[in-house]
Amino acid sequence: YAGRGPMAQGHRPDEFVHADQLAQCDAMLDALLERLAAGI
Repeated sequence: YAGRGPMAQGHRPDEFVHADQLAQCDAMLDALLERLAAGI
């Protein structure tokens, strides 16, 4: 899910994201920024 979590959890009063999903999203964004900075 890259941090966003299942849509069944989204846009609801009790919406949440698990910490491991958030960490995966953070790692993906870090890798993306490194690639963009390198001009790839």
